[in-house]
Amino acid sequence: MSRISIVATAVPREEASAAWLSAAIDAVLDDGEMRATSASHSERLQATDPPARAVDLIEQLI
Repeated sequence: MSRISIVATAVPREEASAAWLSAAIDAVLDDGEMRATSASHSERLQATDPPARAVDLIEQLI
């Protein structure tokens, strides 16, 4: 199973704004490496059945 690395910046609710969110989305869309990584994970997930895999893992625990 591969690991997905995520780095996020937490923003206090009182500092969150439409402008901040728009800038954050633009930063993600402008990051070629992040886009490529997302595309790779998307292809992997589309080739599998994540809900069924989750059920299998949960059933192994019970």
